[in-house]
Amino acid sequence: MGTISPAQKFSSLGVSGKYSYPNGFGRLFFNWSRYGFEDPDAGVYRRHPTKSGQIVVQNKHYWPVDTITPARLAVRDKFIAGMIAWQALSESQKKYWNTLHSPKNMSGCNRFMRLWLKA
Repeated sequence: MGTISPAQKFSSLGVSGKYSYPNGFGRLFFNWSRYGFEDPDAGVYRRHPTKSGQIVVQNKHYWPVDTITPARLAVRDKFIAGMIAWQALSESQKKYWNTLHSPKNMSGCNRFMRLWLKA
């Protein structure tokens, strides 16, 4: 069984996700980076659609930030209120939402929540 070089591995369209550790010197994070580790292929790979197919794009490692804003909290509260309203419906009302045909391939709860959040 032969080995695959990193160049061959990254030329595949099936590759996506994180590869290796973040590059850098002097910043140590528990179980995340290694001191003095440098790999030019390290990063987050994603598939990006183009007119002629897909390409693989390499991004640097990133740390997502959970920003809590008043607008986000308002949407979250509206969603919670919608789910409570769905659970308060009777079985016949839930059956009505499940029998609707537009949009297709959507459950009754998703249809209800779609209209609830738009209102």
